[in-house]
Amino acid sequence: MRGIIALCFALLLVGTLFISTQERPNSPSQLFAPEQSRPVGGAGLRGAEEVPFPVGEVRSFDEIGVGAYPYGVVYDSTVNEIYVSDFYSNAVSIISGMNNTVIGNVHMPYGVGMLACDKSNGNVYLGDAVSTVYVISGRTNQLIDSVNLGLSGLAPEPEAYNSETGAIYVISSLSNTVTVLNGQSDQVTSVIPVGNNQYPNGAVFDPTSDALYVSEEGSNSLTVIGGQTNQVTTTVANVPPGRGVAYVPISNSIYVAANTGKPNATVVTIINASTNSITGSVPLAHAYWGAAYDPVNRDVYVTGRDSANVTIINTTSGRVVGFVPTQNGSQQESGPIGIAYDSRNQEMYVALSGTNNVTVLPQFFSVAIQEVGLPSDTPWSFSFNGTTEYPTVSAMSWVEPNGSYSLRINPVPGYVSSFFLRSVTVSGQPQTIVVAFHKPGEGSSIGSEFQGLLGSDWYYLSAAGIVVGVAVYVFVVRRGSIRRRRTNSRVSSSALPRETCPRSW
Repeated sequence: MRGIIALCFALLLVGTLFISTQERPNSPSQLFAPEQSRPVGGAGLRGAEEVPFPVGEVRSFDEIGVGAYPYGVVYDSTVNEIYVSDFYSNAVSIISGMNNTVIGNVHMPYGVGMLACDKSNGNVYLGDAVSTVYVISGRTNQLIDSVNLGLSGLAPEPEAYNSETGAIYVISSLSNTVTVLNGQSDQVTSVIPVGNNQYPNGAVFDPTSDALYVSEEGSNSLTVIGGQTNQVTTTVANVPPGRGVAYVPISNSIYVAANTGKPNATVVTIINASTNSITGSVPLAHAYWGAAYDPVNRDVYVTGRDSANVTIINTTSGRVVGFVPTQNGSQQESGPIGIAYDSRNQEMYVALSGTNNVTVLPQFFSVAIQEVGLPSDTPWSFSFNGTTEYPTVSAMSWVEPNGSYSLRINPVPGYVSSFFLRSVTVSGQPQTIVVAFHKPGEGSSIGSEFQGLLGSDWYYLSAAGIVVGVAVYVFVVRRGSIRRRRTNSRVSSSALPRETCPRSW
């Protein structure tokens, strides 16, 4: 009996090792239902790469209904509220950062567009289609002032706030000027000409360099204005212009998202603010509009008005790490324009001009997968949450919001992976997964083989264990039953009176 049980456990152990080391089917469809498959590149040298991932493809984000054609967005940190200019409704919608609901509206003249916020007192600035800048109190959500700029500020658009001097910078593309307002008195302190036919259309203030960077559509350049002197100090040439201009403090860089749609102009240009020189560019597929920086993950978000996407660029690598569709459902006419970062809740608010909504994007975190052990020319692939990727290099990274996701390493002929199927949990921090490949019987032990048994492997192993266990149980029970019947039979026979035979006389 003991020998038989030992034999069963030996068979179970052999089956375990066989399952963990056998070569799996070359086609994942033999084990799983059909899934999405999207190649991301052809053959090439193996190294590190970051590949765009459809991070929002199957997810829904909060959408807040506002007025007609939402345009500009700004976050007021003093009251934790988001202000959205509704171009066709001639109003400003006010959203609470506590519960993402509209808590008020301020009626405005025609043509309200971009906004800026004085973070020292919470006042919000925006201009009309003529020449007037209006001031809304962030504490009362009422109009408290207006400033007429005259011919020097036609079609004004407040774009930036100087945290050092408290100044508000107002861009005028029709007057080719930058008007400086005193944030305390709301009076004009300076009018800075940027040159004829320059058409300034986007700006951001860099407190590290104490300078305002203004994108110039007329000359494909970036004008630099001193924060203390209010004078043009230099110009950075060959910068495709756009309204989306973001400041990245960790590297003291300026990111300019082009929105011209011209050849070689669908890019994000990276400028070193310390040297005022171009250090790189990120090619994009469409013209883009707004830009905002996430300091937690060090990512720049740019809105694609024509693509209905928000593109996420990692500033550490200077590469795209994700595309986020901004429209729930199948509609692709959302037209994202303005964007603002809520520093308290760590969320992005995006104005969708085509659907009269503001979508709230949650925080995204980096997910990276690193392969080790395969020769440089060996293809490999993995499936993340139902999407299959075919890296041409040994490492990939993208971004995901908090949640749990499935990761499957697809089989590589002649190699065994350290795991086959597992769950990846993103919870407030980046995730890095390393998968090791080796040939069967090389560089592994029984312990490592068992470590690689995850997901479906454990399913097969458990099934084998159950079968063996049932077989052992049936065998033992049946053997015991037979023994009991024999014992009972002998007992019954001995209890009967013996038949006596008549003696022969």
